[in-house]
Amino acid sequence: MKPTKTIHENQEDLFKVELKRIINLDHGLVKLGNQMDWESFDNRFEKYYCEESRPGIETRLIVSLHYLKYLGDLSDHYCPNVNPCNTSCFDGVSSSSA
Repeated sequence: MKPTKTIHENQEDLFKVELKRIINLDHGLVKLGNQMDWESFDNRFEKYYCEESRPGIETRLIVSLHYLKYLGDLSDHYCPNVNPCNTSCFDGVSSSSA
């Protein structure tokens, strides 16, 4: 099943801090994430999702984790357990963190 699109609302949550207030917006990974054409990744990978299974993890998160794995020369053993609700630096600066 294709992943559902995350809708970034401009409404602020009283008990959450915006990610853009926590991270360094001048960091190279943040700049790279903002320049990527994420829609093209979605279009290229959508054929690999089937309709009869559980919802997929967002393509943006998967691509970001693979890039970080490549960048750090890490094996699968060292990759974090991914919660699809958590975001990475690539995931934009409008996301929230609890």
